[in-house]
Amino acid sequence: MGVLTLNIECHEKAIKKTMQFEPRTLVHDACRMVRDKLGPMHGNRESNDYGLFRVEDDPTKCVWMENGRTLEYYLIRNGDTLEYKNKIRSLRVRTLDGGAVKTIFVDESQPVSQLMVVICSKMGIANHDEYSLVRGFSPALDGNDENGYGRDQHQQIQRNDRERTPYSNGTDQYDGGTRSYQKGKGGIENTFMNTIGRKKERQIQQLRAKLHTEEEIHWVDHSKTLREQNIGDNEELTLRRKFFFSDTNVDTRDPVQLNLLYIQCRDGVLRGLHPVSRDTAIKLAALQCYIEYGPFEEGIQRNVDAKNLLPKEYSRAKELEKNIIQEYRELIYEDSAAPKKKYCELCQSLPTYGVSFFLVKEKMPGKNKLIPRLLGVNKESVMRVDERTKAVLKEWPLEQVNFFCGFKEDC
Repeated sequence: MGVLTLNIECHEKAIKKTMQFEPRTLVHDACRMVRDKLGPMHGNRESNDYGLFRVEDDPTKCVWMENGRTLEYYLIRNGDTLEYKNKIRSLRVRTLDGGAVKTIFVDESQPVSQLMVVICSKMGIANHDEYSLVRGFSPALDGNDENGYGRDQHQQIQRNDRERTPYSNGTDQYDGGTRSYQKGKGGIENTFMNTIGRKKERQIQQLRAKLHTEEEIHWVDHSKTLREQNIGDNEELTLRRKFFFSDTNVDTRDPVQLNLLYIQCRDGVLRGLHPVSRDTAIKLAALQCYIEYGPFEEGIQRNVDAKNLLPKEYSRAKELEKNIIQEYRELIYEDSAAPKKKYCELCQSLPTYGVSFFLVKEKMPGKNKLIPRLLGVNKESVMRVDERTKAVLKEWPLEQVNFFCGFKEDC
């Protein structure tokens, strides 16, 4: 078997060398050979922090080579370029409470699932498997308009509208031709149907953004590395709870997780993710006042802003402000974390708590018509939910689900 002649680059030392390797050489051994050739790195950094990086024209296709793999596993060919570089990079992470951005140093060659252990430990969180990272805007940081839309949501809708423009094959898929519609027989009909389909799809996209479904949250893929997802050094990610397993056990002895859970619950209530009754909305608003302002003091805290305390359907009812103040006046807690715990407990009792919503189309009984419907999934059941009121129409325990598939071709 022949040898591989590869170009080895090290930007840290501004060196480029040509080296030969056996195809079955382990990446770990190849790194050792490169170190011997290049000499020690600046600052005498740990050799374990360095690795071989396969360079491609597309940045998302560049990969870190695993130490336990051979060179031939990566289909390395003569003349290919490998970069010897430091695997440690900085990652900017913030929490939902809008606090300061933390810069955490992580191993870029590891998938995100492994990085979550480091990230959560730096944040003081033990159960890292229930948390994930979100790209894009955070509700705590970006203001919403009167419809509850954030800036990025509007941009996403506009992008979807542009991307959904039908091509000449009458679908949303590019067929290698132009954007012109089909001519000749059926051309007018196809154009008409495409226009109607595009309008309906636009309405679905707008409804999806308004309902705050799971599709609007751009979760980072745990099975891929940061580089494979094109996440740069300057991009800020938001730490957010994704799975709700041990959240009921979070108490005042764990202030970090309790605060994050409270912020996520509060945002869910105010944005309408969790429909609440009038009385429950007043109780939650009073607790929010206590958390943000402290105990009620006569003559100091007389007025409250209902828009920042109540869901949209109640925020314009000025008479509720008196009820909130009355409820707020009666709250007494010795522990400053206790009202957050109470707020979370009230939210956990709601039927839509911990539910991931997806906008689907449901066939009407007896009619050949599809209507929008919300499909909800939590740790206990799958539920069919009214898209307007978010009332649970039907619920199936997970024990009764014996078959599912993510894609049509898998069914």
